[in-house]
Amino acid sequence: MGVPVISFLDDRFVARMSSSLLHSVGLQAFSADSEDAYIVRASELAGNTNFLNRIREAFRPMLQASRFHDSRRFARNLERIYQASWRIRQTKMAQPSQ
Repeated sequence: MGVPVISFLDDRFVARMSSSLLHSVGLQAFSADSEDAYIVRASELAGNTNFLNRIREAFRPMLQASRFHDSRRFARNLERIYQASWRIRQTKMAQPSQ
């Protein structure tokens, strides 16, 4: 595993998602909210090989400790969504047609 890319937070879905993912695993240093901040961040990170090496070594454990690696929680939440969807469908089916 390498180091994450720098995310430029703008109004596009993919930009918001990548920034959100970085924040959720504690890598806010890889997110920028403007073009100028992006350039500054990229320059700072490119010149800090010690930091990048530490991130590279810690990235897998960081990811494994994050909520993205919690498959049981994911399954529980997905089951709740399915159950709620089923209840809504059953309620609509029980209503008389108009």
